[in-house]
Amino acid sequence: MISDYWSGGVKFTLKGLETQVSAIKMGMKKLVPILCLATSINVFAVNSSNFIEIDISKMDYKLPEKGSGDAGILNFRQVNLSWDGMNIGINNSNKIFDSKIFFRPRFIGFAGEHLNLGFQLEEENALKTINTLNIQESKFLINPQFFSFNGKEFAMTDASMKLKLKKFNLYCGGSAKYDLTTADGIIAGCLMESLINAQEENSLSAAEVEYYSVSETGDMNLVSKLNNIELSPAQIIADTTRNTIDIPGYKIDTGAAKVACAKDPELKELNSEKMTKDCLGDLEVVARKIVFNDEKEETKFFIDLEKLQIKDERLIFKTPSTQIADKESVTTLFDTKVACMKSFDSDLFDMQQVLAECFKDGNLAISKIASNDDGKKYLDLYEGIFENDLNPGQRQRSSDADVKNISVGFKNNKVFLSADVKVLIKNFTITVQADVEHHPKDNTIIFHVTKTRLPFGIGWRKLLMYFLKKNLVGSFITYEGNSIIIKM
Repeated sequence: MISDYWSGGVKFTLKGLETQVSAIKMGMKKLVPILCLATSINVFAVNSSNFIEIDISKMDYKLPEKGSGDAGILNFRQVNLSWDGMNIGINNSNKIFDSKIFFRPRFIGFAGEHLNLGFQLEEENALKTINTLNIQESKFLINPQFFSFNGKEFAMTDASMKLKLKKFNLYCGGSAKYDLTTADGIIAGCLMESLINAQEENSLSAAEVEYYSVSETGDMNLVSKLNNIELSPAQIIADTTRNTIDIPGYKIDTGAAKVACAKDPELKELNSEKMTKDCLGDLEVVARKIVFNDEKEETKFFIDLEKLQIKDERLIFKTPSTQIADKESVTTLFDTKVACMKSFDSDLFDMQQVLAECFKDGNLAISKIASNDDGKKYLDLYEGIFENDLNPGQRQRSSDADVKNISVGFKNNKVFLSADVKVLIKNFTITVQADVEHHPKDNTIIFHVTKTRLPFGIGWRKLLMYFLKKNLVGSFITYEGNSIIIKM
């Protein structure tokens, strides 16, 4: 039944997002040390006119099997250095300085026919945990006040994840408070002000991000076309044109999406836990085309997300249309609005925490719910959502709705529901009151119906339960007496 897919789909989707967030947190911890590697050997004094510029044609690094030994190649076109009056330029157009890479746990060396360089590394350094690192057609420019890194491709793998950037540009700087030629300075400076976008300014081609992670909760593959990510002192803004997330059994596609959230302006060290918490405590998301695909059940969910906002410990969710389609039928919810309590310390990606706070203080309104038997037609329609200007939620007529003006209020684990239901040719209002019993550890919600009002003044709970059993069924829902039990 559609109702079974609806509840199950929401559940698995949130788990998929939680997997994605956990994976990205791990990726941040791995990527930033790589950006700091070039500065980890710095011994020069601070001078705003100092700089190092490196133009790399190809770097292939692979961690030696035994932890020490040959580790790949480095081919560069040019190196320019200007530091405290000392100017050095190396032109490698004839490739005489192409080198092999050698690695030991606290040492990295570059050796060629005309070049031999070696550098001591910190005890805890990024290269010890990275399996492969590939850089193609890329440039680094390091200055005490800014850092720039752009290129055709950057790829990195470790034991649990793969990251690839294509046609990208990263710029950090804008504050004289930090020395970006040091590892601590580059982190603080990039957290204060940075921009990631397409390699060529004003390019119609977005930067591309590919990310794959392996975890106990399931493998996840993310592909994103990125317009930009911008960090300012107090805010993070992300703008993407297309995103695809694959997790076991599910695929999530989004069209253009914009995210804006808060950041601590005093943050000077990379702390992904704090950044995530601050961001999710003051957040706004707009994504007008989201498709969740349950590949096993061949069921799809479409959400036109007008706004997801968290502000002042309240969660607001608005969508003009939400649709669930399988081979047999399609159901559309029109003008859904949710407002719930959302404390700063609760986790947005923990469905049980979100539900618990909504049951304490929350409201849900749906203007209309319409269903028909044209599911197969809508599934075919979904194939062209992103290539064409299609919104399947607008294809189903709201005039076909048999249930309207649904209003649900939660207060201190008590629920009050009213709705207009069409019976034959006449609309009737029904009301239901129930106590909510929530068991987060068991993923279980129990509604104990205490009062009902049905058409013609009938107040029989047994009649309501009979109606629900006929129309709301699925493996996730059972009935015992006057209780409705939902196992998620």
